[in-house]
Amino acid sequence: MKCSKCGSDKIMTDVKIVDHGQMNTKQHLTIEFYTNPSARVFKAPQSSALFANICGQCGYVEMSVSNPEELWNLYTKNRTA
Repeated sequence: MKCSKCGSDKIMTDVKIVDHGQMNTKQHLTIEFYTNPSARVFKAPQSSALFANICGQCGYVEMSVSNPEELWNLYTKNRTA
């Protein structure tokens, strides 16, 4: 794996991204979208943990999700329904 900004191979992979919530509780940062956004109550939220790849040379950070194919399938199913 190489850095997409500087080309270095000094990459730290799958680094957890942590959010400090109420009372300094740690939570893994996630993305979320609704598979049924027009619903009044049951919007069916779908989420995925975010991970980072960090370049040890220039500090560039790229984020990725843990389950991209599953999220894509849910997203496209909602758009065609």
